[in-house]
Amino acid sequence: MKKHRQFFLVFAALLSFTFASQSAWAKTYRITIGSGYNLDLYEIHSMWKNDILVNIQKRVKTETGHEIEFVGAWAGAIAKVGEELEAVESGILKMGLVITPAESSKLFLNNFGYKIPFGSRDSEAGSWVNLTMYRKNKILQDIFKRYNQKWLAVISYEAYDVITTFPFKTMADLKSKKIGALGANIPWLKNTGAVAVQSNTAEAYMSLQTGVIDGFMLPLSYAYGPKLYEVAKYATSVGISVPAGPCWTINLDLWNSMPPKVQEIFVEEADRYNEAVPALVAKLKREGDGKLQEKGVTFFSLSDEERGKWLMLVKDMAKDFVREANERGLPGKQLAQSYIEESERSGYTWPIKYELD
Repeated sequence: MKKHRQFFLVFAALLSFTFASQSAWAKTYRITIGSGYNLDLYEIHSMWKNDILVNIQKRVKTETGHEIEFVGAWAGAIAKVGEELEAVESGILKMGLVITPAESSKLFLNNFGYKIPFGSRDSEAGSWVNLTMYRKNKILQDIFKRYNQKWLAVISYEAYDVITTFPFKTMADLKSKKIGALGANIPWLKNTGAVAVQSNTAEAYMSLQTGVIDGFMLPLSYAYGPKLYEVAKYATSVGISVPAGPCWTINLDLWNSMPPKVQEIFVEEADRYNEAVPALVAKLKREGDGKLQEKGVTFFSLSDEERGKWLMLVKDMAKDFVREANERGLPGKQLAQSYIEESERSGYTWPIKYELD
């Protein structure tokens, strides 16, 4: 009996020591995460906030004993649209939604879909192409290390269209009209007769209402949240392409301080998000068009002939992309060829054969 009693006392002491040690070892990571956008307005963004982050918290606590506390700084509370890259780099934000089209210089290669326009009009197929590009061409992930951050996920936009305050049926209708666009979209308007205006969806409503712009180029589901349909009553389906868009990143200093198992959970959940994006993008495209029509927006579709006219106006963009990449010491031709080939593997036939040299 005495031996049994001694055994249980030793066992209890060891158990108590183990729990005490685990409690002392466990750490809470407080992560300020933000974006210039209000994530609740966009389902593809809110999925990260309400699903991925929640699951990361649960898994980290259950599987490691550590805890993650996410502190949201949305709608420009810390960084406005286009300021997220620097905010995550400095650590003001520990995680952020980096708007790659607003970083057309620093994230030059990541804007490949904008530099080689008129790719797939199929939002789901185009999204898979973009994810494949990030997975096969690691430089698209590694470029973020230059800015002290680790890449986690990429969001694809739906095919780009145009919402306007005037009927846009032919290319001639664009003449002298002021069209708002993010930095990476502006070259699409070159030679069209339109006046390109640097803008974003956070300020588009006021700009359309006051006449600063006459239209805005965007995936149309992004027009619903900020209620652009109230000040722009026309939309034209153009299908310029399905470019890879914003990326979720995390500060590299914070990342390197995390245990391998915690990092593994972040990566696994980010991959789950990446895999879900293509179908969600396709769903948003269908629903976005329908919602705008319900709000009284009149839809037009640019004919193949008119779309061909637009494409010929920007046909040198791919060549210019390769040339500028070479000047920057970046593998532009390799990336351009990869994008063209991956699009073809998805079943897409390019309207023209882009010259890269």
